[in-house]
Amino acid sequence: MKRLLAGLATAGLIGSGASPATGFTWLETSSLESLLGDRANATILASDFVSRAYSLCAVGSYISELPAGYETAQRQLDGAGLLPVDEGSGLIFSVDANQQIEDVLILSVWPDTVMLKVGEPVCIPAPSAELDLSRRGSSIVLELQESG
Repeated sequence: MKRLLAGLATAGLIGSGASPATGFTWLETSSLESLLGDRANATILASDFVSRAYSLCAVGSYISELPAGYETAQRQLDGAGLLPVDEGSGLIFSVDANQQIEDVLILSVWPDTVMLKVGEPVCIPAPSAELDLSRRGSSIVLELQESG
């Protein structure tokens, strides 16, 4: 298990809010600040940053199961020791069409520079996914939701 986690980290698949994984550089604080500009809220389309063939998923603290249809990704996260999600943390990750985890970013769900707002676990195909960005004090809050 530790070997898989180390392998994911070495491959650049796991990052934290301070240093996103290679595929999630668009979630760096400076990039999010740029996307928000002077606005309090902004919405970005996931397909602008994630391959349209992928799904984007988000899970919060204590969650140990992904939505139905993502069993392979769940086994990968289980094997890497990322499920159940630690208290105070959330995961945002991309999954390819074969249910292989592409990138994982661990974010805080408590006040931090960048926070993830997530209730129930959610996985949304990139063409239908959007990230709602908002400011809460000095934090930028991300929420993955279905566009519409």
